[in-house]
Amino acid sequence: MTPALAAVLLAGACLGIPAPAPHGDLHERIAEVSARIGATPRVASLYVERADLHRRHGDHDEALADLSRAEALEGELLSIPFIRALVALDQKRPEVALEWAEKIIERDPAHAGAEEIRFRCRLATHEYAAAFESVERVLVSDLAPRPDLFALYARERALRGDDGVTAALAILERGLLRSPGHPELERNAQALEVRAGNWAAAEQRLQRRVARERADLLWEEWAETNAAAGRKAAAFEAAERALATWKALPPRVRARPVEQTRGERLALLIEGLQP
Repeated sequence: MTPALAAVLLAGACLGIPAPAPHGDLHERIAEVSARIGATPRVASLYVERADLHRRHGDHDEALADLSRAEALEGELLSIPFIRALVALDQKRPEVALEWAEKIIERDPAHAGAEEIRFRCRLATHEYAAAFESVERVLVSDLAPRPDLFALYARERALRGDDGVTAALAILERGLLRSPGHPELERNAQALEVRAGNWAAAEQRLQRRVARERADLLWEEWAETNAAAGRKAAAFEAAERALATWKALPPRVRARPVEQTRGERLALLIEGLQP
């Protein structure tokens, strides 16, 4: 197995739909893979690798053309239907993406990447029970699922059923066991605790975040959250802590115009919340 094919199959195993890369980086990588194809034009995995780069660049026709070239050379590669499914997802054609994912799973029932595609497709077609079954199969796989997958699952689960918020919190806790202290998971869990009215639990999560993130911003956010809920005393206390931690910043930081504006805003917030 070539390193390129191994990389694609790893992506296929855990999906890992990447965040859009800067186009300049993608141009360079496409050029590099194209040079390798020029030197070894009969290596199917290179076409698959370039197809995914084209897909991430938004060039779906180029991606599909490369997949057809790969298929002509080595039609049994599971990475070919996998990238076809991702192209279909990008094009907002979940029914087509699901067909490709099903073909992969027929050949490899444990393919976590295809199962995640099923999850995303079923969300898009509002088949939530089936979607949650699919994502659970991914999460119990031997692979370490990405925090963003836990976050997406929790967000969707929170919207469904009377137990949605409780179930979503449990999902986020599972994610935090895999990725302790992950900012997005902690932030989402805190928001759900507030939604459920669990203010003490929400503040405990805030305290954990303060140890890892910028404290004055978090306390300001907490003050505004409490103020919006009519919890004026808690909002006042949080605003005071926000201002105190802002004042503890280095002078060169506080001297920046944006920071001066923030300090003024915090002072006004405290004034408005005075008992």
